[in-house]
Amino acid sequence: MSEVYRTFSGKTNEPGSHLASCVAVRRFSEIHARKTLLILIGFLLLTYMVHGFGKAFDEDEFQSMLLGINIAQGKLLYTEMWDNHGPLLSLILAGMYRLVPWQSHWVMLLGRLLILLCLLGTLYIYYRLAEEIFPQSSFFPELACFFLLLSELTALAAVEIRPDNPMNLIWTSSLLVWFRAWNSRKVPFFFWSGLLLGCAFWCSLKALVLGGAVGAMFVTGMILEKRILWKPLLTFGVGTVFAPLGMVLFLAAQGNLEAFWTTYVLQNADRLHESFFIAFFLVPYWAPLGGSFLYFSLFYAARKVFRKETVPERILLLLACSFFLLIQYCFLLPTHHEQSTLPFLMTGTLVQAWVFLLLFQRFETARYSIFRRLQPGRAHVAALVLFLLVSTAGLHQWFWIKSVEKIKWADGLLERIDPGEYVFDGIGLPLFRSHPFYYVSWVNALRARLRDHSLGIDVPAELDRKDVRYVLRDFRVESMGASVDAFIRTNYHPLNDNLLWAAGKVVPEEKHQEHQKVDIRIAGKYYWRSSEGELFIGGKPASNPVELGDGSYVVRWKGEGDLILSVAPPEQWAGVDTERSFRLLKREGYEKADHSNSMLQ
Repeated sequence: MSEVYRTFSGKTNEPGSHLASCVAVRRFSEIHARKTLLILIGFLLLTYMVHGFGKAFDEDEFQSMLLGINIAQGKLLYTEMWDNHGPLLSLILAGMYRLVPWQSHWVMLLGRLLILLCLLGTLYIYYRLAEEIFPQSSFFPELACFFLLLSELTALAAVEIRPDNPMNLIWTSSLLVWFRAWNSRKVPFFFWSGLLLGCAFWCSLKALVLGGAVGAMFVTGMILEKRILWKPLLTFGVGTVFAPLGMVLFLAAQGNLEAFWTTYVLQNADRLHESFFIAFFLVPYWAPLGGSFLYFSLFYAARKVFRKETVPERILLLLACSFFLLIQYCFLLPTHHEQSTLPFLMTGTLVQAWVFLLLFQRFETARYSIFRRLQPGRAHVAALVLFLLVSTAGLHQWFWIKSVEKIKWADGLLERIDPGEYVFDGIGLPLFRSHPFYYVSWVNALRARLRDHSLGIDVPAELDRKDVRYVLRDFRVESMGASVDAFIRTNYHPLNDNLLWAAGKVVPEEKHQEHQKVDIRIAGKYYWRSSEGELFIGGKPASNPVELGDGSYVVRWKGEGDLILSVAPPEQWAGVDTERSFRLLKREGYEKADHSNSMLQ
């Protein structure tokens, strides 16, 4: 540790017994600091296990799992199912589902287990990367891992079933090999770094941005070396070609290369861009503690560079990479989500750990004994663990178990919807029922194109043509536009389950008109209910349920009250109060209050 602080301050020590004793004390203190950090990291990993299985599922996670299940069942990605990500995670999930063909939404927890293993692998490689970045400190890798796990951004996105997490594992591996190549000056190592980074194209188009970040490190390295590093740059570039080329050949052999180009490249490139102001301040918004300290560390390190103070070479390279990733996140990415910050987090937290050591060099002498007091087994460590327990409970909310409720609710949909029935929704739920469209997950960009009539699909016409009898009115379906909303309100009836509607009609009673005309757009077997239990269709008594095809029918029923038709049995219908309030809202032309979307928040 003494050498670390001499690097920062420019001081030199003269030999002597006092110096030898101080160095011994510091090494003793570093050992205990390292052990203390390992205890805290172990505790954080335990909270991540709880958080990983208990965190509420994001909509994109169901999309990823649905794609994997459909591939396992023989469907072709991009041709029969839309996706704007690379094929790697979908293929891995398909292999997992072939091994465990579990017809229940509990399979989502298997996906989360896979991602947790991915997180552990990323953390191990990140630890080795930290050793390459700053070998002068004996506990710098532990400190960097601690900051990475403590960040709210890691807790938000690194446990979710999404392609960004295997891409982050690949990105960290590529960085590790790159810095080993830089430190050893072995040019062939740059090839393997490029080869690994090329594999990130199998996950996401964001790999282009990661390539630009490595380019920023090469440019910084050339400035430091005062020469053109054409051999390492060329070797790295050649390595990046093989994995994308292999992906193209693989998709061409499957016959879905053209569809892949449309969804993976073109539809990702023409998305509307959000503002820089929103992007920059979203990071501290999502991560008040970790994001703020991360920004502070980067700008503090940049300040030292501009003041021409001593900064280690590898920290300079990481700083250039981090600022490039931050700039691309704010300006190049069309949309800004938590998972998009993960590559930036991997480099930024290393700079953050270095700044932390720099700011605490005041403990080099007598006050440095604070670390010596943090010995495993002492009350100080127990107090730190307790503090970490309370703080991460607030920052990460790892104690909040939400996934079980969502799984039970989704499995309940399987009991209500018969196999073979189509379900129209915006997320891909339920996983084990058919969905009527090529677009299994209606992300923001797709819904925007649908509202602008540029998607080339007529949703109401397709619902009518395919006789889709069930609609899950999640927040994505609610925002598809007026025509979709009007068709659902006219041809579907709410059930007593959150969000689920079935094909049906509420025919209001008209006291001065004995016969009424009813238009049926969704063919099926309809249950009906009238006040006196009699219904006549075309002048003939109707059975209950009655088979109705597409068309117009003249109906008559006895008694007061409205006639209710639904393909779902009456015990599944919404309550009387819900029916009455919805009917009044529909008559008055108001939007239905969204009181049931809480299950998908």
